[in-house]
Amino acid sequence: MFNTLGNLLHDPPAAVVAPDFENRRIVQLSGIAGTNPIPAEKTLDYSLFNPPVNAR
Repeated sequence: MFNTLGNLLHDPPAAVVAPDFENRRIVQLSGIAGTNPIPAEKTLDYSLFNPPVNAR
């Protein structure tokens, strides 16, 4: 099942599985997902790690 943010608000249990094909193992992470909105005044307008995008 694929969860969207709307689905996570309604049904928060979530899990991710990452297979390691070489060693025939898996890593499974599971827990309760949620959203934590960031207020607009605390967001950055740019990142030093991402170059600016030139609008055409």
